[in-house]
Amino acid sequence: MAPHWFKTAVLLIATASMSGCVALKSVRHLDGKEPGPAGVAYYLPKGHIRVTMTVAEKGTDLVRSFGVDTLYLPDTPRSYSIQVQKNLIADTKMNIGVSTSGLLNSASYTFQPKLLETINNLAPRMNSRLPTAAAAVTVACTNPGVYSIVYRPDAPIGTNPSTLCGFRVAITPQGFSMSDAGDNSGNQPGDGACAENPTKCKANKSLNKGNGFFFRLNRPYLVEISDSNGVVFSDIALSPTDAPVLFLKLNRSLFAKSEGTIAFHNGVLTGYTPNLDSELESAAKIPAAMLKAYFDAVSALFTFRSGRLNGETGYMAAVENYNRARTDLEACEAAYATGDKEKIDANCRKASGQD
Repeated sequence: MAPHWFKTAVLLIATASMSGCVALKSVRHLDGKEPGPAGVAYYLPKGHIRVTMTVAEKGTDLVRSFGVDTLYLPDTPRSYSIQVQKNLIADTKMNIGVSTSGLLNSASYTFQPKLLETINNLAPRMNSRLPTAAAAVTVACTNPGVYSIVYRPDAPIGTNPSTLCGFRVAITPQGFSMSDAGDNSGNQPGDGACAENPTKCKANKSLNKGNGFFFRLNRPYLVEISDSNGVVFSDIALSPTDAPVLFLKLNRSLFAKSEGTIAFHNGVLTGYTPNLDSELESAAKIPAAMLKAYFDAVSALFTFRSGRLNGETGYMAAVENYNRARTDLEACEAAYATGDKEKIDANCRKASGQD
């Protein structure tokens, strides 16, 4: 449940529009600490995966169908806030939407948020077949209705439900690395917790705090429902629960004769498109390059799991491109930390896909 300092409106719109010079600054707060009146508070998201079985009457028969969706929740108690501060950059106007549960949502779209739509429409849902009468499985839930279980990616091993109405349910994380080397305790390089462990993040100072947003990306999970004859349903679910905390840095150039649109859906970054006119254009495009590789990999996973020809080859290639984009981004950030202009130009142009 969100703390009392979240307003109860359907959508809280914070418009940072000031004549003169402003900066948009995100700050990570100590657990449970309130951000104060100057900040718009938000949480990072986590997602529980819900698997449902719908039993319906069709004539004299019962028809069963399965479905998968994600329940997005605030990852409490760690909170963040967006603060508008005056500085010497340029005029800024930002519209930020925060849901009643404290998750970032876009207030408006000048950039068409096609990424989620693309993912959802990439391949037919993999409803391979429904169980037959010959299936040697004790099927419960014989009354018409909707039955469900909820899988928590962050739950201790062995504590998540593994059956639904007599069918076996297996949910496994897929594919590519969502974090750098290290455990998922929040202390690995690349995590927003660099603020607490600066010795592990010397080359990643931009992931501490500053102009921008903390965010997470979704991680794909394969959901398989089976009986004694094999898999009767499979699908891909997306959850940000065990993804690392990343920081989308809005470079100073973003505020110099520029327009930028950042799209969030339930706290998950789904789109970022800068329109810039400055010498740091390539650096500001880095997040977009990384995100494109990420969504390409997720898209390829849908294609692979739907059984399309050569799907596995395309998926593995997309995974390699994603990991390469993450490496290029880290090299660019390390170059910024050194202040070496030649290294910045070389590494950041590569990271933005210009070389």
